[in-house]
Amino acid sequence: PHSLPMFQRRLDVDILVTGHTHKNQVNEFDGKWFINPGSITGAYSSLQADSVPSFVLLAIQGSKVVTYVYELHGDNVEVSKSEFQKPV
Repeated sequence: PHSLPMFQRRLDVDILVTGHTHKNQVNEFDGKWFINPGSITGAYSSLQADSVPSFVLLAIQGSKVVTYVYELHGDNVEVSKSEFQKPV
C-alpha cells in the first residue's frame, strides 16, 4: 500500500485502480484516489480470513467521479457511495 502513491505519481493519474488483495477499498490520499474493487466472487485471500464478494462501479462526468461499492453479505447487498472532485 505504501508504494501505491509512488506508482500513482509515476503514472501521473488522479485515480489509480489496483487489485490482487481481493479486499475492496476506496481511499483518498494527498488529493488522489486509490480504488481496489475487491473480488466479485469473494475469492480466497491470504490477507484476510473472511472475503466479501464485491465490485465497484465508477460514474465519471467531467472532473467529478462517483464510486458505488457493492458488497454481498449473506443474502443482502450493501451499497456505499463516495465522490471525488478534481480541482479545475
